[in-house]
Amino acid sequence: MSYLKRADEVLARASKSAKGLPGADTAVCGKATKQDPWWHALAGIENLPDTPGKIRRIHGEIRVASAFLLGDILGLDEWGYIDVIRLGRVMRQSGWHGPGNLRIGKQARAYAKPIGPNDGSAPDTDNVSLKSE
Repeated sequence: MSYLKRADEVLARASKSAKGLPGADTAVCGKATKQDPWWHALAGIENLPDTPGKIRRIHGEIRVASAFLLGDILGLDEWGYIDVIRLGRVMRQSGWHGPGNLRIGKQARAYAKPIGPNDGSAPDTDNVSLKSE
């Protein structure tokens, strides 16, 4: 499949999926129309619930796996270098850092974004030291 045909399919899916995502209100979508259309589909991902191996709130940040974004959110069956670079650009424009090797229930290439203390996430139980100091 040619890249342009695949890009058109992704654009169509992105505009459909942005309507159902939490946080994808008209003001945000209006701003996003001047940016990459993937921005629509990725808007509001920080409002999704924690899912093992895909998205997790830990260490004062929210982490989301690149494969989850490309496959489940953007709907790509397969992706290559260009898609990964494009995802990185869109995520950084949205205030995310990465990608990096992060733990989200398992080790994965993921993006991270700081979250506030009152976001309703569960307390951090990973990397808790049982050693008395």
